[in-house]
Amino acid sequence: MHDATETRGCEDREQLAAFRAWVDKVGKRRVNTIEDLCDGAALFELLSAAAPEHFHTPKRVSLDALHRTCVRYYRDELGSEVPPINAKAASRKASYSAPDLAQLLRLVLGVIVKSEQSDAQIKAMQELEYAHQMILKQTIESVLAWLDTSSPAGENVPHDPDALAAVRRALAKSNEKVSRTQDQLTSAEALVQQLDSEKQEARECGQLRAQLDIYQRDAVQEPALEKEQTHREPLQRQLAALQEENTRLAATAENMHITPRADDFLLRDLEEQVERHAQENEAWEQRYTALDREHKSRKVQLDSIAQQMQKLDVNDETSLDAVLAEITAMRNNAKSKEKEAQTLLRRLGKKLGANASKPPKELKPILDLLAESFQLEDVVIQRVHDCWSEANKRHAQSTAPSMQPDARVEALQRERDALKQEQRLIAVYTEIGAGTK
Repeated sequence: MHDATETRGCEDREQLAAFRAWVDKVGKRRVNTIEDLCDGAALFELLSAAAPEHFHTPKRVSLDALHRTCVRYYRDELGSEVPPINAKAASRKASYSAPDLAQLLRLVLGVIVKSEQSDAQIKAMQELEYAHQMILKQTIESVLAWLDTSSPAGENVPHDPDALAAVRRALAKSNEKVSRTQDQLTSAEALVQQLDSEKQEARECGQLRAQLDIYQRDAVQEPALEKEQTHREPLQRQLAALQEENTRLAATAENMHITPRADDFLLRDLEEQVERHAQENEAWEQRYTALDREHKSRKVQLDSIAQQMQKLDVNDETSLDAVLAEITAMRNNAKSKEKEAQTLLRRLGKKLGANASKPPKELKPILDLLAESFQLEDVVIQRVHDCWSEANKRHAQSTAPSMQPDARVEALQRERDALKQEQRLIAVYTEIGAGTK
């Protein structure tokens, strides 16, 4: 009993799957699952199209309304009593009753088969899967058999043998059509299998062809790839060397970016030192010019003294003392100038030593020339002083009878010659100083 119930449940589920596929095929509404049949909307649309004079879609669609309409149609038009069906149980989408829903769908299928559009519906069934076609065929046969056995005698049942023969011919024709459809379906399935096989072979062939093209391309490109790999290694080494060189140049550029600023500061400092040294050099040139003029003035004074010496009257003792005093003053003045010049030179040397790495090259000849000039001038003044002292001495001795005028004159001439020699030396040193400047 339990096995029979399970078998019946499997048949109901198979019929429901076939019904869903058929309604989804012929109806306007999409029926993706069996639950989509539980509201009755798709079934009402199907019956309204097959028998519009008996079925029309109500405002509130439900399987209960569909069941009542089908009961009335079977009773009034076909003279058959419909077995009891729990339409409410069949309409629950969450947990529908498969037997009740299957019985209700068999009623719908019976209405479709008895309608004028039965041929179109059967043709649509022939486009379904083979398994669904067989289930629907068996269901149609069972529905027709049930209709034949459930019709009461004398009510809409043809007793005419010709009518029965016509029904049998129609049924035989339907069976023949179903058989042909089954044969066509078998041929179609074989053709589909063949096409699937050919499609699979074509797909595999395409994959093999594509793989062969890849192999051929790789085979053609392999020598080029090997050659490219051979050229690539030295290029990689060159790239690494260039990257190192780029890093080194970047570091050098960074250092060069920093170095010019330090060089600018140093250059400005050196320019300031050069300008300061130029100003100091100009001041020293002016000082040298002043000293040279003073030297020339003293030379003129010495020449004047020499001329005065030639005109001196040795007998004039007062004149000799005045000249001697003048010579002494000149000597003291020269000593003072020499000390002042040496002090200025020492200050300049210290200043240049503090502001520069070494004093200018022109400073040493100036120092030497000034020192020699003052020494020479001191020698000349000393010689003049000694000469006048000797002259005064001899003048004092001239009063003695032993002193001869000729010896005195010779001494004066020697002193005069010495003074002339000293003047020539002063002139030579002056020319040397001018050339050094």
